[in-house]
Amino acid sequence: MCGPSREKDAVAKTSGNLLVLSGQIDNKGMKFETMLQVVNEGRKLVDQQGKLKVEGAQAITILLTAANDYNADNMDIDATKDPDVISKNILTALNGKTYAAIRRRI
Repeated sequence: MCGPSREKDAVAKTSGNLLVLSGQIDNKGMKFETMLQVVNEGRKLVDQQGKLKVEGAQAITILLTAANDYNADNMDIDATKDPDVISKNILTALNGKTYAAIRRRI
């Protein structure tokens, strides 16, 4: 069983097969988000309020993405960047792809 945790500046939650750790530094700084998606082959995946438990799976693939609202070119926070949207778009682009197809993209 795994689940993200960070006591300061972030909140961990689960939604279906996703673990999400999101937050903002000191409630005024850079916003950030990490998403971990578990794709299981066989049996079941249980959402346990901040943790995911995989039972009896033959295999699992873990997709991990992270984003923030920092603009390196300007060396400052960019309010137009939404870490949640960025992370979701990355996972959506991988949706339905096999492990082998994802490996070919790396």
